[in-house]
Amino acid sequence: MAFSDTKLRKIKAPYNEEAELADRDGLSVRVSPKTLITFNYRFRWKGKQQRIKLGRYPRLKLIDARKKVNKYRQNCGLKHKHYINLLFINMSHLIKTLILKDIEGYRLERLL
Repeated sequence: MAFSDTKLRKIKAPYNEEAELADRDGLSVRVSPKTLITFNYRFRWKGKQQRIKLGRYPRLKLIDARKKVNKYRQNCGLKHKHYINLLFINMSHLIKTLILKDIEGYRLERLL
């Protein structure tokens, strides 16, 4: 059953119901007893159930989680794990670049 933003907002602690709720297209929500709500994308890889953590509610909105799932589903030409690895490599490169620019800026400030 698809869920709504209102349904997610109404979840209160202590949460004693189902720990995982399914939406559609592989999107699911895990709810901890302390009501931490985590979006996950569930899919099968080589016959085994896999899960990718998308983010936590309310920082990640329901509509954004659905968009992420659609993006993953559209990229099925690339194998899921390879796609995730590419995302990780791109993020690592971006972080290294930003850190190097910060270091260069710091060195320039000290020289001036």
